[in-house]
Amino acid sequence: MPSAEGSPAPARAASAPSSHAARDGVILLVMTRALHTAIAKLESLPAEEQDRVAEWLLDELRDEERWSQQFADSQEALGKLAAEVRDEIAAGRATDLDPDKL
Repeated sequence: MPSAEGSPAPARAASAPSSHAARDGVILLVMTRALHTAIAKLESLPAEEQDRVAEWLLDELRDEERWSQQFADSQEALGKLAAEVRDEIAAGRATDLDPDKL
């Protein structure tokens, strides 16, 4: 993906996080090599296909945000359940689960 000046974007390590940085009033997108490669390939697709892939990706990202929020909101309940399990184990009222006997 070319930068605002028209030169290629600098290569980033595959594990580099995505972020936005402002420079001279221009927002630059910093992304991993894999994401850069995927977007470059998407640019060659017809507009309808680009939109289909974009909608799919946005749906996936929204779904991930919902799961993250639900998990964050459930920490108190999960903590209480974990404490109950620890108490059951300490009291000897728990047994090992054998998946072969399910």
